[in-house]
Amino acid sequence: MLFRSEEAIKAIDNQDYATAIDILTNQVSSGFQARRDVKNYLASAYAGKCGLNFANLVNYISGTSTTNFFAIFMGAFAGGTLDIASCDSAQLIMESIGTASNRTSDENIFMSLVGIIKTGTNLAVKMDTAAPFGTIDGVPNDFCTNSATAGHLSDAEVKKIIVGLGVVLDNFSALTGVLNGGLTGVNSIAPTMTQCANAAKIIDPTVTTCQFTKESDITSAAVVKVYRSLLKTTTIGFGTAGDNCDMSTGTGCCP
Repeated sequence: MLFRSEEAIKAIDNQDYATAIDILTNQVSSGFQARRDVKNYLASAYAGKCGLNFANLVNYISGTSTTNFFAIFMGAFAGGTLDIASCDSAQLIMESIGTASNRTSDENIFMSLVGIIKTGTNLAVKMDTAAPFGTIDGVPNDFCTNSATAGHLSDAEVKKIIVGLGVVLDNFSALTGVLNGGLTGVNSIAPTMTQCANAAKIIDPTVTTCQFTKESDITSAAVVKVYRSLLKTTTIGFGTAGDNCDMSTGTGCCP
């Protein structure tokens, strides 16, 4: 079994994530798969398949100074080979180890990066597929349309973006320790969650938070609607002078 584990690690190092996943899911026993270190290897393989390159991502975020975390996270993955489902798999495997308080600092750093790639890849694969990368292909109002077609986001996809940010915040203290700068955008996430909750509560008084780590927990359509509007803002989203959402007045926001 240890030989298989070494083969999987070598495959991960060579960015051959499919081989690593095959080894760790099909070629070892269930008892071996349950080991904590093996779960970490498997989650790393899935995250790599989703689009994560640890060093490149940390350097990219560290080199930014904007508050626009949506653009930062999307731009980090635009133009890459992305596999959205693998982000979900990486998250589930890390959650099977335990909550943030039960995971190690390194595991929480990794988990925070999983949140970033979940947000960034879901945006990039639908909204930023053509050069110049780092900007949306269409117009800001496209975020208001509930559609799985290219250039739009379905409600299910918006929920994945919401969960990605929730995972980042759930492991936030670990993340800040590895970023040499680039915190302007990341630090904007928490106050945005407060702004989102306040706005969503006006539409649906039952809303108490906009921070979620599971899509199934997002039951209010108001939360999804407000997130769509946030993506249209000029401060943290992709709004332009002629097409943007003003959260203070509701002007230009998604209906």
